[in-house]
Amino acid sequence: MHSSEILVAALDDSLSFRVLRISIASFILTLSILLSFAYYFFENFHSTFSYFGEVVHASAGVILDKINSIPLVGILLEHEILYLFFKYVIMFSVGIGIYYLFFIIYGIVLGFFTGNLVRYVQKKHYSNVIFKGMHIINTVIFYVKTTMLTLFIFVILLPLYVLPVTNFTLLLSPYYFFHKTIIYDVASVINDMQEYQKIIKVNSMELKGITGLCFALSLIPVIGIFLYPLYIILISHYILKETEELRHLQNFHS
Repeated sequence: MHSSEILVAALDDSLSFRVLRISIASFILTLSILLSFAYYFFENFHSTFSYFGEVVHASAGVILDKINSIPLVGILLEHEILYLFFKYVIMFSVGIGIYYLFFIIYGIVLGFFTGNLVRYVQKKHYSNVIFKGMHIINTVIFYVKTTMLTLFIFVILLPLYVLPVTNFTLLLSPYYFFHKTIIYDVASVINDMQEYQKIIKVNSMELKGITGLCFALSLIPVIGIFLYPLYIILISHYILKETEELRHLQNFHS
């Protein structure tokens, strides 16, 4: 399959009843988890939404107070229009952070169904590819390492989030986590560690291009979340295709 054929096949697969059922079930489960959490810690749902609204406004105020001490920025913030501009940029950044919290939780929930989605694609398009899979210890080590590096990137870039020119860096740590985990989740079903490392090494740029496209789509509010199964299916097609070719070459040379 060529790239265009993979995309068409992935779109077709993502609209199947089985995939739509998994997508809706995962979304409802994620929403139930978050609403249960909110109901447990707050008196009612109305107070929950009010609280998050207050958090966004308060966070913007605290950040503005902090950066106001910077000489040049302090002078700029004396102008009401620039002050409001900075405030709304910061509120938008905090809002994006809350949105991505939901996105990450949904991704984790859907991760439990990744095996089902990969098997669906394999059975329909790549029935000759036999699954090997990875040990649970490898997965635990991978997630601990990836989470730590994601937090490290987030903390290192923290000073840049409050500046309008550089606050796009807020997306770098979520993208890193998204890129690493979605590829590993799919590959851990199909490949052993040796195959996985070969595939990500040889196809590093292509995989970044695919996950970059998927991540860009995920920035679209609500729609980006519902497209998450498509991202998994698209990666599944690519890794299954590369695995098929890799094993064919290995058998040819053996």
